[in-house]
Amino acid sequence: MNKSKKNEKEYLLQRKKWLSSIRNLSSNLKFDLAKREIIKYLSEYPYDEYAVVEYLKILIKKENYEEAVNYCDDFIVDNYVQFQYALLNKKINNTEDAKKYFIDIYEKEKRNESLLQLISIYIKEKNYKKAYEYFMKIDDYNHEREFEVGIFRRYIYEQIYQGLLIDGLEYYPKQIEKFSEEETKKKLISEKNDRYKFSSKETILSIYESAKEQIKNMNEHGYYLFDEYLFYSPSVGKVDSKSTNYIKVFTKMNTKDIIDIRPYLYFGNEKVPVLEKKL
Repeated sequence: MNKSKKNEKEYLLQRKKWLSSIRNLSSNLKFDLAKREIIKYLSEYPYDEYAVVEYLKILIKKENYEEAVNYCDDFIVDNYVQFQYALLNKKINNTEDAKKYFIDIYEKEKRNESLLQLISIYIKEKNYKKAYEYFMKIDDYNHEREFEVGIFRRYIYEQIYQGLLIDGLEYYPKQIEKFSEEETKKKLISEKNDRYKFSSKETILSIYESAKEQIKNMNEHGYYLFDEYLFYSPSVGKVDSKSTNYIKVFTKMNTKDIIDIRPYLYFGNEKVPVLEKKL
């Protein structure tokens, strides 16, 4: 191997190791440190699209939306960056731009991820005919997204084929098709989940009743499969053994029907409403 090729190989290996260490920081939830490191990295390799994607993921996770929008302008020709930019526009309710970019990515790459995001937006807009149009383009053999496909199917079929009920549905699709508050409470009390744990089982129904009242006058914090509401609740539980002071409440989209509640690791800087627990 000549010297120039050896140096090039070492250079690429160094970049790969550096970027890998940044991803490890993010996966271990050390977002501030990851952000500092990736800024250093991008100062040396400013057109590394993979690094730009990682940077955008960090900014979105920390809800630094304005910074993310300003940074994206020079990079949205890259499909991976464009997907993050589309997600960003969805999060800040620039839905027309979000749809434009998701459609563009799908037309170039035929990615189910883009279709699912489009369907989510159209369901949120109650444009079920458009949601159905894109739903029919999904690759049915991509079983990695089977859960999401099943959820969206129930939203769409509930509207397109009104009155059609399906027997034997699992919990989430069943709640979308025919919501039952008792079923939600039963799930919250009985579910054993190693990843999401409340500090006390006795408080779950109290949390449910409090959240049910408060979300009546709230806008959602975000949406995808469900509308999502975020609350501050001190020492409420753990996610992957990490203590947290936040919970996320999931409702059937475009309703206030609570389907699930989970402890949530929040890294944004918005002022989050305090959950006012009932005594």
